[in-house]
Amino acid sequence: MKITTIPAGYRLTVNSWENDGDHRRSVTRDGLSKEEVLFLTDVCEGMKMSNKPSFGNLYEPSDDECAEFEAFLDSLIKKHGLIDVTAEDVIDSLYDLGLSSGDYYTRMCENYKVEHVPKEVVLYDVTENF
Repeated sequence: MKITTIPAGYRLTVNSWENDGDHRRSVTRDGLSKEEVLFLTDVCEGMKMSNKPSFGNLYEPSDDECAEFEAFLDSLIKKHGLIDVTAEDVIDSLYDLGLSSGDYYTRMCENYKVEHVPKEVVLYDVTENF
């Protein structure tokens, strides 16, 4: 029997796409602190189509676009008082949020959802019983 554990804390689900709405992806990260979620949702906001400029959906960004994106991330890092985090660290972790891919430097954040899990949840996969 497979067991899945959802740790206590905040849960962030990010829905993203690339190109003209292709290759939709949904990624969920569990066990986050409130501070982590506040930072990550600010990153998501910067990659939404409604944000101007939006840093989502960059296929082969120019050096200027990369520098502008890094400056945006640096401003969020400073805003949130993150001492041991660099823009490069954030860029490296975008794949884990579904906000980058092998082909796209960044993907468009369509939306995100934040949930609070007050206690650890254990799920038992009982599919074999049916």
